[in-house]
Amino acid sequence: MAGALAVSLAGPAAAQDDKALNARMERLEKLVRQLRDIVVQARQSGDPVQVRIVGDPDPDVVTARRRLDDLEAAVQTLNGQVDGLTRDIQLARQAAQDQRAATERATERANRSEGEFRARLDDLTQRLQAAEAAARPVVEPAPPGAAGPEEAGAPADDPAEAFAQAKRLLLAESYPAASAAFGEFIERFPEAEQTPEARYWLGEALFVQKAYADAATAYIGAIRGWPQTPWAPNAVVKLARSLIALEKPKDACRTLGEFKKRYPDAPKSVSDRAAAARAEAKCA
Repeated sequence: MAGALAVSLAGPAAAQDDKALNARMERLEKLVRQLRDIVVQARQSGDPVQVRIVGDPDPDVVTARRRLDDLEAAVQTLNGQVDGLTRDIQLARQAAQDQRAATERATERANRSEGEFRARLDDLTQRLQAAEAAARPVVEPAPPGAAGPEEAGAPADDPAEAFAQAKRLLLAESYPAASAAFGEFIERFPEAEQTPEARYWLGEALFVQKAYADAATAYIGAIRGWPQTPWAPNAVVKLARSLIALEKPKDACRTLGEFKKRYPDAPKSVSDRAAAARAEAKCA
């Protein structure tokens, strides 16, 4: 009875296997018949053998071919992406080269403009000094025992103290004495840290006295190198105003043009004075 039960349990699975095996055998027999017909045809006609199998394809072959097709499509897609990335890289490299060339041209133009403006400033300084040499203010020595608003005392040997003495004279509105003190400071301490600022304050003292040519010369010396200091933007505007007073509006307009480039973040009060000077000089 146990044997009958085993046969009954194995029966369905064995039947399925036999069915699959029979189907495969039928396909093989069909292929053999086709091949036999092809060989007979070749013997009778002498024509080249053309193998053409008619029937259902092998499932494994179909699956392999589908996978191969999928792989070929994936490879084509990747090739297209690689070509696109290659083009993007080439375009980016060309854009970088163009930008580098444009930057070099802009730098060259800026350097050329800087050199031309410095040359104009040097020429202007020489012409102002030559034209106004005889008109420079002369500080008369104070009579013995006389004292100004604040005693200057003997010139200090320390640059910081000498600068402070000249600044005190300027704040006391003793402009002739202040201009003399700042001029002496510049001569004695040409390499001192305070020398550019001393030139600026010398220009201020001379501007108040309407010695515009000497004031312009002092301002030019102060802004040489375009320092980024609180007083530098105002020095440029004062230089332009000195040039306007000397009836040199074109030079004033060039100076104000440099003001916009060199000090775009200048305080609003200074920018307003620059705009007023630009209008007075009738700059384009």
